[in-house]
Amino acid sequence: MELNNSITRLKGMGPKTTDIFEKNGIHTVEDLLYFFPRAWINATEVCLIKDLRVGMSALLQVKVVMTKEGISQRTRVPYLKATVADISGSVDVMWFHARYLKEKIKADKEFLIYGKLQGWRAENAMIMSPKFITEPSIIPVYPTIGGLASNKTRTLMQQLQSTATTLPDYIPESIRTDRGIISLAQAVQYMHFPQTIAQINEARLRLGFDELLMLMVPSLIAKQERAEEQTEALSTDKSLVKKWYKTLPFDLTTDQKTTIDEILTDLAESKPMNRLVQGDVGSGKTVVGLAATLQAIASNKQVVWLAPTELLAQQHFATAQKLLGPAMGRLGIGLWTRTNHMIALNNDERKASSDEIMQQPIIIGTHALLSEKVNFQNLGLLIIDEQHRFGVKQRAQLRLFSGRPIHLLSMTATPIPRTMALVLYGDLKLSTIKHKPSGRKPVVTRVVEEHNRSKAYEFIGDHIRSGDQVYVVCPTIVPAKDDEANVFNQLFEEIEEKKAVTTQFEKLKTIFPACRVEMLHGKLKAKDKDEIMAGFRNHDIDILVSTTVIEVGVDVPNATFIVIEDADRFGLAQLHQLRGRVGRGEKQSFCLLFSSDNSSSVTANARLKTMEESNDGFVLAEKDLQLRGPGELTGLAQSGIPPLRFASLTDGNRIAEIREIARELIRNPAFSTSLDRFWRSHHPE
Repeated sequence: MELNNSITRLKGMGPKTTDIFEKNGIHTVEDLLYFFPRAWINATEVCLIKDLRVGMSALLQVKVVMTKEGISQRTRVPYLKATVADISGSVDVMWFHARYLKEKIKADKEFLIYGKLQGWRAENAMIMSPKFITEPSIIPVYPTIGGLASNKTRTLMQQLQSTATTLPDYIPESIRTDRGIISLAQAVQYMHFPQTIAQINEARLRLGFDELLMLMVPSLIAKQERAEEQTEALSTDKSLVKKWYKTLPFDLTTDQKTTIDEILTDLAESKPMNRLVQGDVGSGKTVVGLAATLQAIASNKQVVWLAPTELLAQQHFATAQKLLGPAMGRLGIGLWTRTNHMIALNNDERKASSDEIMQQPIIIGTHALLSEKVNFQNLGLLIIDEQHRFGVKQRAQLRLFSGRPIHLLSMTATPIPRTMALVLYGDLKLSTIKHKPSGRKPVVTRVVEEHNRSKAYEFIGDHIRSGDQVYVVCPTIVPAKDDEANVFNQLFEEIEEKKAVTTQFEKLKTIFPACRVEMLHGKLKAKDKDEIMAGFRNHDIDILVSTTVIEVGVDVPNATFIVIEDADRFGLAQLHQLRGRVGRGEKQSFCLLFSSDNSSSVTANARLKTMEESNDGFVLAEKDLQLRGPGELTGLAQSGIPPLRFASLTDGNRIAEIREIARELIRNPAFSTSLDRFWRSHHPE
């Protein structure tokens, strides 16, 4: 069987089975070889019955003592029950709908069977529906797709044992030998036809290597390609920026000054800047971006800021006016969102035409700028805030934003673990802002048990009466029973109730009758959202009940409390982002974490306790990566990371080693052809 043969050539591959595989992107023999088991049954060592424990799976060599047929009184399902024994004792075994086994299961017959001992107590436990084993072995268990049973896939795979040995390897043998890496063909053989558990571990190690390599190679190739790009170097004169420092109502931190110096050095080069600034919530990334903006303006270049939400774009619009006003003189700032086209000139805001906005030296906008035809005057710098919230295709589009190479500054408030940054952002220079502006007190975080909710409300009420404001965050807008999308699910399964904005809004109006309570969520019209946020900033609202729409960028220094409902449903990184909405002024701030009523997960409770112990977003991001994986880090679901089955993003030494190999490989012209073949095999979509 050849690798490029259609799967229809396999014996037993009928039209129905072919259709199931092809719907899952498996068309050729090579595709099928990359359809790996999800688990393995280790049936290599025979266990004695006396050593069985409830919940234990084992391989048994048994003789049938007696059999019994019957019908379950509760379900009316026919069954075949047998008592089997070895030299150490006996145990009951049962199969349902198994009359076909009647001739096979007879007294004194001997079998190898594999199964799990189930039951409440050892004395009444039995093995349900065990598998018959021909000889001790490791049995692969394949994912069930389209109702296709694992044993059917296993039978098909048996025909490919010799074909697996012909798989080409894109990593040269010299590199594999030096690094102690088994060949791809060997890894695939070990996955489907293992003789030992050690072989499976070797195969997983090699395939994990491939996963990490495939993640790194695109960014390294992009870096290699960009090395040849040229753009206009901006001015090296930093006098405008330094003069602006003196107008700020606060002192810059050391991290901010260092990062600004790194950016200005990049801008003075003819090679386009490609830098990512990551900073913890409230660390002052916006000011860093404004410094870069001024330097571009000093070079007579236009600057575009892209924000992922209208709320954040409008906040940047207001912040830029406030902080840049003295340095801008008569220069204007434009705002371009789906619902707002405005300019601000000399602190005077007004609606403006598209052409007017395009004339401004600074344009702040949302995704709307990507979907409309715009003509920039002399674009020299693109700043992307919360860059991971732009999808993979959108980020690729940004590279061609001006039709030519330009300086690019990306910013994120999601601290990225070091190992993940190496994998995802190998083509970027990285700046980190860890320290927050002086005068801010660490947010006090507490996990609140449900029975202490009334005490928490009393504490919050005291602070509201003292003039403080409160966020209350819920995971959903409406209760499941009110959500039409959940009607089907309600008919067939019990839905775990989540705290909803609408219900908490009504409850809190009752609990705090003297307070001004409002709600905010993504389904509101943009105009309504703007009015609500303006009301909260102006202290016309005491309690704002919201979804995670307030997660990034909302800055209300007088808000000193954030209550997060069903906090166990969020990852640490997202909880930390939400906590960053408070603690932005000089007052002491608080974050109260309420778990869902039925949360008993040890892991979830441990995560919430971690929030109590640390205010460091980088520490929490590392912890979240260990506990939940890369897809759960705030916003990084759009990062382009496919599900990792074999690799770990927590092994820094291994990632650094693979990165060096990747650099060596992309210098090899023959590698691109091999890589393309490997990529198509792993990603048939």
